[in-house]
Amino acid sequence: MKTSKAWLFICTIVLTGCAGDIRQEKPRVELVSNALTLAISAQTSTISNGLLGYNDEGKDYLFNINWLTNSLQLYDVDQAKLIKEIRFAREGPNGVGRVFGFHVLSFDSLLLFTQRGAEVVLTDTSGTVKNKISYQPPLGFTAAFVHNAYFISQPIVYGHKLIVKAHIEGNYREMTQARLQTFPLAYSINLHNGETEPLPATYPGNYMSDGLRFFEYSMAGNGKKLAFSFFGDHRLFYVDTPAEKQLQTVDSRSQYLGEKFPLFPVAGGRADTYRYLFASDRYESLLYDPFRNIYYRIAVPGAEDLDENRLRELRTAPVRFSILILNQNLEPIGEHLLADNTYLPQNIFIGSKGLYISTSHPNNKEAKEDFLSFDLLKVTFR
Repeated sequence: MKTSKAWLFICTIVLTGCAGDIRQEKPRVELVSNALTLAISAQTSTISNGLLGYNDEGKDYLFNINWLTNSLQLYDVDQAKLIKEIRFAREGPNGVGRVFGFHVLSFDSLLLFTQRGAEVVLTDTSGTVKNKISYQPPLGFTAAFVHNAYFISQPIVYGHKLIVKAHIEGNYREMTQARLQTFPLAYSINLHNGETEPLPATYPGNYMSDGLRFFEYSMAGNGKKLAFSFFGDHRLFYVDTPAEKQLQTVDSRSQYLGEKFPLFPVAGGRADTYRYLFASDRYESLLYDPFRNIYYRIAVPGAEDLDENRLRELRTAPVRFSILILNQNLEPIGEHLLADNTYLPQNIFIGSKGLYISTSHPNNKEAKEDFLSFDLLKVTFR
């Protein structure tokens, strides 16, 4: 289905990276406690399904997705209050299905990604469905995988195209390096007509050279450069523009992770898989901070001596993690290790003041049941 004229202004948006010299100096890093506390309803979990900060005319806002109510909640960050909850019908003439993920271009242009599959819904803060665009994923790929809390990979507007992350179809355990490197890392959706096009760059040629590894990644971009952070690799992979085919790499390792990463336990049982995915050294989300022109990379050290129930809890609530601070070239210029059993790495968002990190860890004795609470990581340069 072709899009209406409502898309035309969206397609003129081209994000550009900030100008200036490449930062090499170490920044000043400060963790501000109790920086933001938001009251929530009984139907809102303290562990969010996804957050996204948005700045309009110098004012910070926060969007929170609620799968239970099929809604987006819009908060005023400065006043620490809920402005409105935007609910979406699942069925009927204005139905959108179950909202799985979202992206914000402006208050007038919210993009919904639902479990109906290959469809992008254009709406706004009134909840009015302005348009739906259907598309056909490239051969071998799923529909766009836009999850605002898991290996966060926000869609990126590049000209009149929307660059999205997707998953490779097929049995994960049967993937080989030879096959993996034939797949593009992402694809674009034409906002004019719904046509899709794989990006020229493919999965790294040596990520699984010694055996099967979890090949989930997080994607971030500054409007030109696209960067990819994989579960089990100290390197970051990037292209300077989405049109480039050749991946470049930079060593962006955490001091809190081991030199080598384990392989996927193909012959193991469920507990072994949980231990590998949730209790081994790994990297998770990569985010770009447009206010400071830097990147944040989440590094999660492994945990030991845990039973299967605790292993499952680590999926959303690891014991500890650190935040790598990277300059425009994706080079590490700082790292901050957070306190144990206090923070949630998937519940983070960027505002004009810094990186907000949820303190609603289930084992945090100071966590409040009826609030979304955040500390603030402030990164400043001389």
